This record gives sequence, structure tokens and C-alpha cells, in this order.
Amino acid sequence: MDFKEKKKFKSKWEEYRLGDWRRGSGKTFVTLETEIPAMPDKLLTPPDEAAFHKKLKEIEEKIKGIGQDLEDKKAEFDGKLKQKNDAQKAGQGAAGEGAPVSTDINKNFQRLGELKKQRKKIYDEQEAVAAVIGELNARKAGLSKKIDRDAQKEELIPKAIRQTQKALETQTHDSKRERELLARIKFIKASAEFIREYEVVQEDLRVRNEEKKKIGTDLPGIKKEIKALSEIVDVQKKERDEKQESRDSIEKELDKINERRKRARDDRDKLYQSKYEHKDEYYGALISYQK
Repeated sequence: MDFKEKKKFKSKWEEYRLGDWRRGSGKTFVTLETEIPAMPDKLLTPPDEAAFHKKLKEIEEKIKGIGQDLEDKKAEFDGKLKQKNDAQKAGQGAAGEGAPVSTDINKNFQRLGELKKQRKKIYDEQEAVAAVIGELNARKAGLSKKIDRDAQKEELIPKAIRQTQKALETQTHDSKRERELLARIKFIKASAEFIREYEVVQEDLRVRNEEKKKIGTDLPGIKKEIKALSEIVDVQKKERDEKQESRDSIEKELDKINERRKRARDDRDKLYQSKYEHKDEYYGALISYQK
């Protein structure tokens, strides 16, 4: 007897449980005119219930295993995420105990820049003074050639002239030597002007050297602070780079975990679909058989 269902079912399992075909009319009338259909050539066999439940159990075990795998991946993801957050919250910098520097690398960079500007300013000022000192030394060297070695002071000029004059008058010389002595007397007399200029240059040199020294008073301290701060900043940069690499590595690991989680969810969805299809196949066969 054919049955036409009036309801719509979401699955064969629902149709098997709630279908009208199971109820029938409750009355069967057979008359002489009733045609009894012939026995089908090929009898239907009932679906294998044991095989159905065995496969269903296998699918559910796989789903359960994937569920546990997803829980493990979630725990791994949460652990990596916490590790990343801890790395972001960790203080930057590796200042030693009691070191007068900030743990903020950006502030240390700023301080280092200020110190280097101060150092450059000192170097520039020293170079300007050094250029003047170089000119004065050149003038000094030129003047020294115009001053007799025995009359380095202006008050020594008369004595040097007398000694040379005495040598000229009391000793016998050839004409060349006499010309040399006369030239020396003339040279000594003319050197008075150069001696005075030499002394002015010498005093100017002393003042300039003192000025250069004064300009560089703070230089040793600045250089020392630059050296110490540079070492600390190098350590901080290394730590910052390592932390960034660690965060990048964690990000990649998180991405990989998420990829594995997605594949696991896809596999689980496929298994659920397979489970529903397997149940529909079984209950569809069961409905066909029992009808």
C-alpha cells in the first residue's frame, strides 16, 4: 500500500519516527475484488543495524577526537597569546642597577642625540680655535727665523751686538766671514720688531690654548656618558629586536594554530555531514523495507 506523507521532514530519522506511514489507517478491507499484488522477484533485505551503529560509532569517535584536538589547540593558542601579551607589556631596556638612564629606549635615544649635539658643538668650537692656533703657530715659526738664537729677548739684543762687534774687531777674518758678521749685526738689530711681534703671538697662543681647554671642560664627561648610554641603548635595541622577532614568531605560530584549527573544524563538519548522510541512508533503507 502506498503512503503519501503530508508532512515535511528534516531527515529520514525524523520521517522514521514521525511519519504517517507507520500508523496506517487502522482498518484493512479485503473483498473478492481486491487484487493482491504478486510477491516481488527480489525481496528487500533489512539494513544491517550492527554495521550502521558500528560506522556511526566510528564517526562519533573521530568527531570526539577532533573536539579534543580543538580544545588542545585552543589551550595552545591561549598560551601563545598570553606569551605575546606578556612580551608586549614587558619593559624595554636593560639599564643596570642604579644606572641614571631611562628604561624607555626612545628617551635614551633622545638623550643620546642631545649629547652628540653637545659634543659636536664643542668639537666645532675647538676646531675653530685650533685653526686660529695653527695660523699663530705658522706666524710664530716664521718670526722665529727672523730672530737670532742668542737674542731671543729684546733686552739681549745689545749684548749680542757687542759680542758680534767684538769678534769682528778683535779677530782676523776673511772677507766672507766679515760679511757674515756684519750681516748678523744687521739681522740682530732688525730682530727687535720681530721679537715684540713674537711675544704678542706667544701670548695670543697661550690665550687660545686656554680657550680651547676651557671649551673642552665638559667633553670628557659627555664622551663618558655617550659611551655608557650607547652600550645600554645597544642592549636595549638588541632586546627590542629579539622581542619583536619573538612576537613575529608567536604571530606566525598563532596563524599556524588557527590554520590547523580551521582544518580540524572543516574535518569535523565533514564528519557531521557524513554522520547525517549515514543516518539518512540507514533510515531511508529502513523506511523502504518496513513499508
